[in-house]
Amino acid sequence: MKPYGMPPNNTSGAERSDSLYPMQSSTKPRQASDQIFRFVRLAWRGKWVILGLTMLVAVSTYAYYGRLDKVYRSSAVFLLRQENAKTLSEEINLMAEDGQDVEREIYYLNESDVFLRHVAERIRDQADDPDSSLVLSGWSTSGGTSLAELASRLRSRIRVTQGSRDVESIRVVATGGSPDEAVVLANTLVETYFDHLQRTQSARARATRQFLEQQRGELERELQLVEDSLSEHIRERGPEKLATETEESSAFMGNMSRISEEISSLEEQRGELELKINMEQALLDSARSRYKRLRPDVADRAASTTSSELEQTQEAILNLRNRLEMVEENNDAQSATVQKHLREGRTRLANLEAKAKRLADRYVRESLETDVVESSGEGGELTGMVDLQRQIMTRETRLSQLRARTSKLEGKIAERKRTLSSLGPDRTLTRLERRKETLQELFLTLSKSLQKAQVAENSSPEQAQVIRWASPVLQPIRPDVSRNVGLALCLGLILSFGLVLVYDKIDDVIERPEDVERSDEKLFGTVPEWDSDFIIQGVAEVEDAPSLNGARSNGRHKKRPGIVSPYCVASEAYRHVATNIRLGLPSSVQTIVVTSPGPGDGKTTMTANLGPAFSEAGCRTLLIDLDLRKPSLHRAFGENVKPGVTDFLGRGRELEITDVTGLRDPGTWNEMSEEGPSVDDFSAGDGASTGDAYPGRLGLVTAGNTVPQPGLLLHEQRIRKLVDRVENDWDLVIIDTPPARLFDDAHRISNSADVVLLVASADQTSARAFSDVKDRFHTLGSDVVVGVLNRYSASASPFYGYGQTYAYGGQSAAYSAYGRGPETPPVTARLRRRLRTLIKG
Repeated sequence: MKPYGMPPNNTSGAERSDSLYPMQSSTKPRQASDQIFRFVRLAWRGKWVILGLTMLVAVSTYAYYGRLDKVYRSSAVFLLRQENAKTLSEEINLMAEDGQDVEREIYYLNESDVFLRHVAERIRDQADDPDSSLVLSGWSTSGGTSLAELASRLRSRIRVTQGSRDVESIRVVATGGSPDEAVVLANTLVETYFDHLQRTQSARARATRQFLEQQRGELERELQLVEDSLSEHIRERGPEKLATETEESSAFMGNMSRISEEISSLEEQRGELELKINMEQALLDSARSRYKRLRPDVADRAASTTSSELEQTQEAILNLRNRLEMVEENNDAQSATVQKHLREGRTRLANLEAKAKRLADRYVRESLETDVVESSGEGGELTGMVDLQRQIMTRETRLSQLRARTSKLEGKIAERKRTLSSLGPDRTLTRLERRKETLQELFLTLSKSLQKAQVAENSSPEQAQVIRWASPVLQPIRPDVSRNVGLALCLGLILSFGLVLVYDKIDDVIERPEDVERSDEKLFGTVPEWDSDFIIQGVAEVEDAPSLNGARSNGRHKKRPGIVSPYCVASEAYRHVATNIRLGLPSSVQTIVVTSPGPGDGKTTMTANLGPAFSEAGCRTLLIDLDLRKPSLHRAFGENVKPGVTDFLGRGRELEITDVTGLRDPGTWNEMSEEGPSVDDFSAGDGASTGDAYPGRLGLVTAGNTVPQPGLLLHEQRIRKLVDRVENDWDLVIIDTPPARLFDDAHRISNSADVVLLVASADQTSARAFSDVKDRFHTLGSDVVVGVLNRYSASASPFYGYGQTYAYGGQSAAYSAYGRGPETPPVTARLRRRLRTLIKG
């Protein structure tokens, strides 16, 4: 027998198959570009969801941040001191500190409660001013807010930082509910700080002047006492006795003059040291006062033995250094004994200096431990307190050193005086004269310093200079609506696209033809949805088969398999599938297995309608119902289920084949046409009979009697026996099988078939299930697996645009009864379809 489906023009079926519909063996692995294209297509399909969610997030963000209170910021910058102006301390070398400490000033501006209260008080006065045009809500007296609360609010709205590391500048940044409020806060703080600097400078200059006036008055009184003592001594001795004493002591004048000069120099140094001691004591008291003023809640420094031990160590260092100097002056430096003594002394001196450094560090640590310092996270706070601690410690150390030097000078003076006394019987006159000269020199030095202090107090040079005053900035810093809306747009795009991806991953139901092609299987056709009213009327009913139009049970319409009208779009879809199989597959195809991943996908209806489509093309087609789990192919033709396949395979009876060729005979439809030519009229001209319009035969083998275990009956050898029995008499055998994902029957039957036709139902079959079934068929050796999409939406059908029926001439009225659309799906199905259409396009 000639194999069915030989292509024309001597072209092999394999070549046509490769050119028209490549099989699985010729497919290439999916590349990255295909995945990118899939994402782009998915984004385009879900564009309305993406745009809608993105706009919703953006509008919500705009509405939320648009209702928030706006916050404005303004800043002012000033130099802590001018480079070309020298402070009073530098001019007179009094109260000299190690330069203005920017960190200490920043800490003072941020943390001083007293200073912030002064600033808050000024701001409140401006808010209460009736002549002012500024609107400072919440700062006026009418608000009932206390000055402490205003200072606390001001602390949260003002931030003082260092302007530049290279220049001693300070930046004041203020925030407020309006541009004017931010400007007022920043500028008022700068003005209050300038007033504070002016008051502090004036107080320091006044204190320095008063201290110098006091010291000069004491020197003046002491000088007057020395002059009075000198005059009284001259009167007591008399001119003649003084002359005699002068002649007698002429031989000793050289030594006396030298010793007196030494005594005068030493007393002058002692006076300077006493003045420095007084200044250092004043500086120490000032530093302690500032420390307590900055933090009124800090307790007094706890007593520590480290301070006294440090003073003793410093004094020991000075005494040892003096002894080493005396040894070098009074002895031969080249002597081995002297060298050994000096080395030992220098070693001891180095040890004492190291001990002094350790004591100083321990003193700082103990001072910090006894202080109550609370850091708020800013580095400047703790640094400012530590800086004051170190200043106090430095002053105390320097004061101890000065006192030790003073004690040493007093010892030298006493020694020189004893030496001077041993030169003659009475040297009171010389001593008084030298004392007078020393006091006069000190008085002159204090007078010069006093003049400078008076000039500094009267001039009051500025210690800071404004670089830039705060000005209104109309653009708020919070909330940044444009930036937040932009971020919301990006976030909305990401979230919406992620939602589409997640939904596409979760809902993998096959909807479109490209969903089937995405599983690496070529689609051999799509069948649109069609109503049961399109089933051919007049088919004989049997007792065990419900009506082909369906039966109503509990108000719901039950779909049954049936043969579709030959003049509707669905019939053309089945013919399209049959044509693709005839011309697109190898010529040796004689057996086709029809199956689906799950129940209800339409595989039996597909088998029933492919049979007439092949027979119309002149093919002797046999339909075999091997779905022994739930046989229903016989119902489509109105035949009894038995006898059938089970009787042949299990009982060895003769195979019963029913001829159903005339089911879709055009004569059945002629009586529906009231006017116009019939199909017989078209065939009469050729002398052909009505039956010649369908030259191919159509046979049916039903399932037969029910068996308890169908799987044991459908063994590969028995299936091969069945196929061998019928393939010599029929051109094409189409076998209906159970769902391939639920039962193993279809996989075993496919071993005896040439092609597996895998049916997927739109909006029902899962892509994963379809792919799993396809992969298993390939694993078991079924190389030719083709897909068909069933129940595809008629509105998207690629076949015809003429509705559910088509006709020519006068027959259009006869077929209008079959032009209704498909049955209305359930509400849940409609909602699911609309949601899927909205998200996935």
